[in-house]
Amino acid sequence: MENKKSFSDVPKESPKSRIQMEKFVEHIYTDMLLNEILLNKKREALLRKIDHVLDLRDKEQFMHLTNELKKINLQFG
Repeated sequence: MENKKSFSDVPKESPKSRIQMEKFVEHIYTDMLLNEILLNKKREALLRKIDHVLDLRDKEQFMHLTNELKKINLQFG
């Protein structure tokens, strides 16, 4: 037999724990936003480098940079 509690049986959250939870969620959101900005900057820099090595016809550097770009794209999801 399952022991289910009704909504009225669940104690109300204290204002202090609610504020702590909001700060925690805010921290996670900020961290995610900063990570996305950093990944975008890395991606843009790699794309510029790839364009440059294409102009130079440097196949070795092109392969290396495109592999780095693939890794960043995997982090992007």
